[in-house]
Amino acid sequence: MVVVGEVAYHNNRRDIILNPQVIIEVLSQSTEDYDRLGKFASYRTIRSFVKYVLVDQNRIRVEHFTKQAAKRWLLQDLDAEDREIRLRSIPVSISLNDVYRNVNFSETEVSKTGNLAEMRSDRISTIAPHFPYL
Repeated sequence: MVVVGEVAYHNNRRDIILNPQVIIEVLSQSTEDYDRLGKFASYRTIRSFVKYVLVDQNRIRVEHFTKQAAKRWLLQDLDAEDREIRLRSIPVSISLNDVYRNVNFSETEVSKTGNLAEMRSDRISTIAPHFPYL
């Protein structure tokens, strides 16, 4: 999560932030539908919220939603052919190689291109730390 300026908490609770600008979720099989639909719908009610990034842990795929106007969002679907995620509003660029570094995909999931095909290790625990810029 990225907050620009001072963090605003709901009723002084440290687990509910009222002013996120960017939210990044690593998708899991058990929460993917809720992250895509329920959470995203709730997040869109937050005035400061302008970017939603969903990182697939089972294949090289990142969905990057950017708010264009009220009730209007643009999707950029990134995969192994893309080099980086650009979050221009912050501004930050994150290499897909960095996001998926040390992630081990089965042979059927592995990309055909470049360094992304050389990844090894567990999924979610290795994906999450690769957003050190945020």
